[in-house]
Amino acid sequence: MATQLYTGALPELQGRHFDIVHITPDWRTAEELRTGSGGLGVVSGAHSEEFENHFDDYRVSHLTIALYCPYGYVTQSMENNYMVNRYLPDPHPEFMEDTGRRIKLTINGKPCYVAINQPRDRERKHTAVINLSTYIPENDPYPSLKHITATLYGERHALRTFGIEWNDVSYMRAWQNAVLGLGAFYALKELGITYKYVHCNDSHSVFFPLHRFGLLLRDGLGYEQALGKVNAETRYTNHTIVGSGNHRYDYKVLTRSFGAYAGFEPETLRWLDPNEHHRDCFCRTNIAMRLAGPGHINAVAVEHAGEANKLWPGYGIFPITNGIPDSHVHPEALLLDGPHQIPEFKRAMKYEEGALLDQLARNAREAGYPFNVDADGMMREGTILVGFARRAQDYKRPGLLFHESELPFARQLHIMKQIAIVFGGLAHGDDSEMNADWNNRLDVIRSLENAMPVFNYGHQLMLSMKAGCDIWVGAAIPGKEACSTSPMSAMRNYAAVHSTLSGFIGEAREHVIVYGDESLPPDPAVLKDTQWNRRYRDDARALWKGINDDQVLLRRKDPRRLEQLWNAAQFAHAQYSASRMVKEYMTKLYRF
Repeated sequence: MATQLYTGALPELQGRHFDIVHITPDWRTAEELRTGSGGLGVVSGAHSEEFENHFDDYRVSHLTIALYCPYGYVTQSMENNYMVNRYLPDPHPEFMEDTGRRIKLTINGKPCYVAINQPRDRERKHTAVINLSTYIPENDPYPSLKHITATLYGERHALRTFGIEWNDVSYMRAWQNAVLGLGAFYALKELGITYKYVHCNDSHSVFFPLHRFGLLLRDGLGYEQALGKVNAETRYTNHTIVGSGNHRYDYKVLTRSFGAYAGFEPETLRWLDPNEHHRDCFCRTNIAMRLAGPGHINAVAVEHAGEANKLWPGYGIFPITNGIPDSHVHPEALLLDGPHQIPEFKRAMKYEEGALLDQLARNAREAGYPFNVDADGMMREGTILVGFARRAQDYKRPGLLFHESELPFARQLHIMKQIAIVFGGLAHGDDSEMNADWNNRLDVIRSLENAMPVFNYGHQLMLSMKAGCDIWVGAAIPGKEACSTSPMSAMRNYAAVHSTLSGFIGEAREHVIVYGDESLPPDPAVLKDTQWNRRYRDDARALWKGINDDQVLLRRKDPRRLEQLWNAAQFAHAQYSASRMVKEYMTKLYRF
C-alpha cells in the first residue's frame, strides 16, 4: 500500500536503528501529557524513562510509539447532582510538538492522514518517543477519520460529544488500532528506522506484526516461513484476561476498512486464528499470541501468567510483574529511615498546606461537588483515611464499600466516626451500566459524612492520595485483575493494603491483608457489580471488618503494625520498581 510522508525534519530519528520499538496506545511520563488512562500507560512510561535514565546500565536503544489523543481519556464532573462524562481539550498542548510530518493511510476507502508528534516533556538523549494523531486539519473532510484519535479508547459516546453519530463501535476500535499499528509500521519505514524487536504492549498494536506477516506472504514466503520471521522479531505483553481487553473483530469490518493492506485477507486471518473462523471473526489477542510465538510472551504478574496459560495453552507465557517508577512515590516517602516516622509522614501528607486535604477541596470545587472540609468526621486530625481509585469496570467492583445493604453492617462496627473514605474512579463513556451504577454509588456516598468522591484525578492528586491514605483497598473479582499497579504505589507510600486475590498478591501476600472468597466464581462473566449477591455481600463484610480491625492498630500507632508497613514498603521498593521490571524484560523477553 502506497504511503506518503510529507517533507519535514526529524533529524534525530532519520535512519536510526533501535534495539526495541515499544508500541502502546497508552503512554504517560508527565502530568502535562494526557496520553494515559491507567496502569498500561504508567508501565509504558516506566519503560521509556528507565531506558533513558539508566542507559549506561542497559546500553539498549529504545523507541516508544504511542497515540496522542488531545481530548484524553474520559473525564467526569457533577451536573445537577448527577455525574456526567466529558472529553476536555488538552490543557497543555504546548507539551506536544507537531513535527509537520504526515503519514497517509487508507481507511474505509478514504485518505486518513496521521501526524507524527513528539513530546516536549524532557530532553531525551538515548531514547525517543513518537505520538501518532489523526486530529489534524488535513482530515477535516472526513470527521469520523479525524476523530479516530481525538480521545483515548473513545467510541460511541466520545464521537457524539463531537456531534458525530456512529453506532458500530467495532469500526472505531479497529480504526484506532490501525492508526497505532499501521501508523507505527509506516512511520518507521518512511523515517528509515530499523529495529531488532518490536514490542506490542498489549494487543492494540497487533496490526503492526499482522501487516508485516502479510507483506512477507506477498513477497512469496509460505505461511510457516513468514510466521517464523515475524516470531523472531516480535515480543508481546498481555495485560488482561477479561473480554473487554481482548476484542474480536468481524472479517467484514477489516475487509471494508483495510482491504487493500496485506495481512487483512480473511484466509490469512483464518490461518492465524483457526479457533475463531466459525464466527467469521478473529480475536485480537489470539493473533498477537500467534505472531509473537511461544517463549516471546509475558504476563504482568505471577497469578496472571497462571490464568493466561489456561486460556492460551502452548505459548509458555511467563510472568514479568509490573513495576512503577519512583515518580509514583512521594519524595518524602523515600527519605524515611524507620517505622517510627510513618505516622508523622502520613499526618503531613494529609494536613499540611497544599497536601491532600487542600487538593481534595480544589478537586471538589472544579467538579461542582459540595465538599465541606469542616464536615464532622471528614479529615479531622487522627482520622484514618481509606483510599480507592481506579477505572470503574464491573470486574473491579468499585462500589464494594458503598452498597446500601451493607452500610448498616459497617455502622454496627462503630467505624464511621473513625475513618474517612476517598474514592475515585472513571467509568468509560460507553459503559452505560457502570455509569448508572456509579451514580447510584454517589447517592450512597452523599448520604455519608465521611466519604469524598474524587473526579478527574491526575498524577499529582493520585500521588497525594496514596501518600496520605492510611489504608488502600483493592476489590476486584479474584483472578480477574491481572496485576494492579495502584496498590503497588500505595504500598511504597506506606499505606496498609487490603485486597482480594489480585495479580500482584502472588508475590506480596505476606505484606497484604487478603480478604474475601479467593476462588473464582463458576462463570465470572455473569457476575456484575450491579448484581448484588451473597458472594459480594460476604466480601464486602470481610472488607469492612478488616478495615475496622486495622484502623484500631493504626490509630494506636501500634509498633508491630508500623513495622509491618515498613517491611511491606521496603519489599515493594525493590519488587515493584521500574528498574527491577525493565531488568527482567531485558533478560527474559528481549534476552539481551
